[in-house]
Amino acid sequence: MTLRRRIAEIAGGQKPSKIELRNAVRRTHAAEAAKPYDAMRPATSAPAEHLVRQKRRPPVEDW
Repeated sequence: MTLRRRIAEIAGGQKPSKIELRNAVRRTHAAEAAKPYDAMRPATSAPAEHLVRQKRRPPVEDW
């Protein structure tokens, strides 16, 4: 029932205008586009792999 109310609320709401839709598409394309300052940024190398450490297990005590 809650889901139906939420869907009805979204469907019954105000539709975005053409300007809002256009601006949303522009923001998406601008975020995906290559930036000129990325070429000036120094390249980062992949992080070095860490050695696997052995677990320290406590000694077993026999009573």
